[in-house]
Amino acid sequence: MNTAQEHRPGTSRAGWLARLQQQLSDCVFSAGDAFARGNGWEITKTTGRFGFGARSYRDPRFGPGAATARQGPEHARKGVR
Repeated sequence: MNTAQEHRPGTSRAGWLARLQQQLSDCVFSAGDAFARGNGWEITKTTGRFGFGARSYRDPRFGPGAATARQGPEHARKGVR
């Protein structure tokens, strides 16, 4: 990440700032993203405060369909929980 990049004439300052914020966010979250990918987690990128990126991590073993998947197909019938 090169934060010393200068604004080039002909490009918008807003676009330059957005790219800089994205690069910074990617750098800050790189270790967490690597850990999540290594464990098969889902990574959702969102916009955080002040335009900086934020991350949400989800382990697919937990969630609405996870209990049914662990119990087997006999519990997947409609109405059985």
